[in-house]
Amino acid sequence: MHDIVIRSLVGVALAVAAAAAHASTLQVPEQHATVQAAIDAAQPGDTVLVSPGVYRENLRIEKSLTLRSVQGAEMTTLDGGRSCNVVWVNGTGTEQVTITGFKITNAWSPWEGVGQRCGFGGGLVLDSAVVTVSHNIITGNASCYGAGLSSNSLSFIHHNQIRDNLQPAECGGAGDGGGIFLNSGIEGPRWSVISDNLIAGHRVGSNGGGIEIHGSKVRITGNVIRNNRAGYSGGGINISRGIVDISRNVIAMNSLTETGIGGGGINADVIDQMDRAHITGNVFDGNTADPASAVRLFGFYAENIQFNYNVVRGRTAAALVECGSLPYVLRHNRMKNSLGNEVGGTCISDNR
Repeated sequence: MHDIVIRSLVGVALAVAAAAAHASTLQVPEQHATVQAAIDAAQPGDTVLVSPGVYRENLRIEKSLTLRSVQGAEMTTLDGGRSCNVVWVNGTGTEQVTITGFKITNAWSPWEGVGQRCGFGGGLVLDSAVVTVSHNIITGNASCYGAGLSSNSLSFIHHNQIRDNLQPAECGGAGDGGGIFLNSGIEGPRWSVISDNLIAGHRVGSNGGGIEIHGSKVRITGNVIRNNRAGYSGGGINISRGIVDISRNVIAMNSLTETGIGGGGINADVIDQMDRAHITGNVFDGNTADPASAVRLFGFYAENIQFNYNVVRGRTAAALVECGSLPYVLRHNRMKNSLGNEVGGTCISDNR
């Protein structure tokens, strides 16, 4: 039996090595005139390597591959030409796609735009794949949901600048997530990760100015999330169900335009027994909303919300952190509000 297991492992290793050995690199424009032509010609596992320049294309990826620039995002632009999406990854659930080193810009994706995924993911829309998006500048795109990026895939989004994407008036105020809209599901052992990004300068009429989490299992860590604005909830981050760990972020100068729900920095709605929001070791500074200028915590399961070891600063009449429905104990935080209360609603502060 032991020998059979060893032979099986060796067989798998040899198969992986063989696949890697046969992977090719396709160069743009040296070998293929357009990025899409190289994608179409690539075999699963290949790399499409793009030289500096401006490529006015709308890309569709339906296989495992790496799309990478030679000299990085400052030198290599994918321009969507005001069509619905700049990059659409359209998988079946198993494809592994990496996109790195591009400026991704100029999508125009209201509901009535031209394209197959209008309304979702102006810069990138990631459907049913395992996708890594890294070291890109995602800016100047427009969409109703996820103007910068929309994903229902297992996603690893790191070391990007996601900034100044907008929600068009044609969306009628409907749609969430100015920078990122994530709806990747909570089943399975793996977590999506949003880490070490700048997410800034977004404006949406509804929820999640910077990030909207909708029924996802995700870790959000090491980001700077600043100067985003939403209408009703979550100027920086809005959680509409999910299993979410938020740690080591700087969440600053985010805001809401409307009163009623709140959470200028984060709004967390934990309404199902499977949901959870653990918010640990972040810095909140200068966020504004009424109520809950920095954070609003709401749910029906006390054990599923934790708010510990954060630094929260503000200068607002509204309480910095407000809890609803149940008494949540907030532990070991440092809070200062020079105009109003540190906590409100059903929050219990234990900062010993």
